[in-house]
Amino acid sequence: MNLQEYASYDGIGLAELVKSKEVTPQELKELALEGIKKVNPSINAVVSVLEEQADKAIEKVDENAPFAGVPFLIKELVLHAEGVPHSMGSRIGENTVIPVDSELMARFRKAGLILAGTTTTPEFGYNAATEALIYGATRNPWNLQHSPGGSSGGAAAAVASGIVPIAHANDGGGSIRIPASCSGLVGLKPTRGRVPAGPFNSEPLNGIAIEFAVTRTIRDTAVLLDQVAGPDLGSYSKLEVTHAPYGQLIQETVRPLKIAWTTETNSGAFVDPECIEAVHKTVQVLKELGHEIVEARPNMNKHHLQRRRSIFGQRIFIK
Repeated sequence: MNLQEYASYDGIGLAELVKSKEVTPQELKELALEGIKKVNPSINAVVSVLEEQADKAIEKVDENAPFAGVPFLIKELVLHAEGVPHSMGSRIGENTVIPVDSELMARFRKAGLILAGTTTTPEFGYNAATEALIYGATRNPWNLQHSPGGSSGGAAAAVASGIVPIAHANDGGGSIRIPASCSGLVGLKPTRGRVPAGPFNSEPLNGIAIEFAVTRTIRDTAVLLDQVAGPDLGSYSKLEVTHAPYGQLIQETVRPLKIAWTTETNSGAFVDPECIEAVHKTVQVLKELGHEIVEARPNMNKHHLQRRRSIFGQRIFIK
């Protein structure tokens, strides 16, 4: 297998090749490292390469796991992995190494994923672009003049470029969804309580921040969620289990839905013609799938909204 062939598969596809003995986890790891060497100087998405750790993990991998032997990267924020740098995108955290796995990392490993490195994040994750003094700017592989978004921009750039098919990401105010949109990926922010954050974080950002991943295919996202979902010890939240695995549910026929759409913003801000075109194409696909499509949006009082913004935007001094 060459690098181009490797990059054409999603995680499930690579794992199937491992199970059929067409490729080995060691070969997949080498291809991921080759990908890092080839494209990372341009996109600046990968911070640390963990070849020795990956080799040790390969020795223990369960080849029956759904993602057996599939190379994987983690964002240097929130998630903990034993012996792995965790700078949080800040010079404050530089050279910090975590001594143990968090629960989610343990589940990623159990799913068969092989940790091969870490990815960039803006400082403490508080930016919609992945730019930090400690790393420099991360660039979008589709266009190096553009950002891959943030705060999981390193993860998104690595997956979009083909370095790995799946990478850990997290989301408080769009940090999975923004990079997925900017980079052409599947970016799901699971429901609060669906994916564990413990034992070192109870509910990051008071439950707003969620741990998960970015992928290139819906089936990878669905099967990965099957592998990592569920409460951990001491979790504040426990959700009902779905009647069937997500990997199975995505294959079921969906009842027709009523879906609203618009290309206008509440603020009246300019929308790029390419974005408008993408919306119209999506509307057409949804119609062909049998859904009821309605052009509509919330009726908002722009004057009242702007007035509230000006009030809350003022700085108040106590004299």
